[in-house]
Amino acid sequence: MSTALSPDNSPMGRPRSLTLLCLAGWLVLAIATAGVLFHPEALDELPAPLAVAAAFALGGAALALLGYWLMRRWGLWLILIVTLARVVSGLAGTLPLQAADLLWPAVVAVVGLVYYRRLR
Repeated sequence: MSTALSPDNSPMGRPRSLTLLCLAGWLVLAIATAGVLFHPEALDELPAPLAVAAAFALGGAALALLGYWLMRRWGLWLILIVTLARVVSGLAGTLPLQAADLLWPAVVAVVGLVYYRRLR
């Protein structure tokens, strides 16, 4: 059985691991969003900058995963920008920064780097 190759001799199509990463990521984001929607009183307790930053982080991660799904390099750049903004906001004291806040973006970025040559 032969696999179609791109001009640089790499197999075409989305790798299974990238597909699973996107699906798992969207599931986690959906659960996080549902948690906010089903418990809106939690938003009332958050300072406005924290709520806005959380919304941007969720939206940025969802868009980065869309970039990966479409096999686009901008998905990798977007997750790096979102992560950098998260680190800057943590260092500025706007948002508390924990190692767990950087774990998921780091996994997404590493996977993007692994498949960088296949992303367009």
